Amino acid sequence: MQTRRANRRRPNPWLGAAAGALGGAAGSWSMQRFNHALGRTENGERPQQHHRQSASPNDTDATISDEPATIQVAAMAADALSDTPLDDREKKIGGSVVHYLFGAAVGAVYGAAAEYRPGATALAGLPFGTSVWIAADELGLPLVGLARQPAEYPAARHLAAFASHLVFGLATEAVRRQLRGRADAREDNRPGHLHGPRGGYTLARPHSESAS
Repeated sequence: MQTRRANRRRPNPWLGAAAGALGGAAGSWSMQRFNHALGRTENGERPQQHHRQSASPNDTDATISDEPATIQVAAMAADALSDTPLDDREKKIGGSVVHYLFGAAVGAVYGAAAEYRPGATALAGLPFGTSVWIAADELGLPLVGLARQPAEYPAARHLAAFASHLVFGLATEAVRRQLRGRADAREDNRPGHLHGPRGGYTLARPHSESAS
């Protein structure tokens, strides 16, 4: 007798991590664009791009630091590898590289975790973006000396950084879901696969019973 059983996609952490990394890179770009636009409203004119003392965070990586944390990391890496400090143009390039690498890295962890914990993707990635903001921006940067203590920055800067990280979470999850959704569609189209309400049904092989 043929029976039907619900089919659930087998977790693949490598594909999940790859999708998450691409999503994280897209999220890094999106949050940068968002904060770049947000900075235009500061005092009615465009603030300095790489260093600001006022309310909104820098628009290079949307961290609360006056000088972008990613540029600080790039400069420290260059100092460790060479005796020649980076100039402003090289700092901008290095900061962008660090920004996208970090976004891709946390996105990869998120994508791999989503394979086993679908609940991690709840609310379209907003909790993920919030977690990155708290762990990296509010706690991590002051801890490693890349920013002052959070209480020393105005509340408006924290809110702007928070909003930027929500954009990061939304964009990361949108790309991750799109890429992994295509994998689900390919699996649903396999021969012998019947579509069902939760991703489809598969037919189980009939079991023959020997006559008694």
